Amino acid sequence: GSDLGTISNFTIGNAISIPITKYSSDFRDDLVIKYGNTTVKTVSGITNGASVSFTSSELNTIYSLMSTVNSGTFSFTITTYSGSTSVGTSSKSATGSITGANPTFTSSNITYKDNNTTTSNVTQNNQYLVQNL
Repeated sequence: GSDLGTISNFTIGNAISIPITKYSSDFRDDLVIKYGNTTVKTVSGITNGASVSFTSSELNTIYSLMSTVNSGTFSFTITTYSGSTSVGTSSKSATGSITGANPTFTSSNITYKDNNTTTSNVTQNNQYLVQNL
């Protein structure tokens, strides 16, 4: 079968270059990308140096799986086929990161105002926020 080369760590949402050493042009290589146990993308007939991007639906799946983290390990596996018969697999992993994840808010970069007259009457200040009143 073909061999999957080293995949560079990547920013989720950007294209990923897939290096493959192909030993026979008679064989077909299919790529599967997983995050954990979830398959997020399958590409049939991938070629060396192909640029792979995630669709909006695939990105939504990734973001929901990564809702509490801003980076994680993805597995990349190519399976080489002769006709419908698998003749080998090759796997690598790489870290995918979400740019801008876990933003920090400070009072200097946001403004707020309590529009609830009940809580504003209690606090006498619309800059105080009251929970569960």
